[in-house]
Amino acid sequence: MVKAVKESETKRIVVWGTGFVGRMVIAEIVKHPLFELVGVGVNSPEKVGRDVGEICTFGRKLGLAATDDVDALIALKPDALVHYGPSAAHADDNSR
Repeated sequence: MVKAVKESETKRIVVWGTGFVGRMVIAEIVKHPLFELVGVGVNSPEKVGRDVGEICTFGRKLGLAATDDVDALIALKPDALVHYGPSAAHADDNSR
């Protein structure tokens, strides 16, 4: 038996990073009934403004544009922000 999900139980999620791991996590978030993907942050200027579904090669658009605007993502007041950005080799990008 599948339990009905109340909107108040849904967790609003922001993901920073659309690399290999970030794409896998985003795919799981968008299909999970308790999660709502509300924002996606990217470092690459080429990804800013593009639909997240397109960036992640899901074969469909999600209606959510990627951004590099940290303040805009914080303003979304997510319940959680997960970071899958550049490695320690790119430490400056991790602390913007």
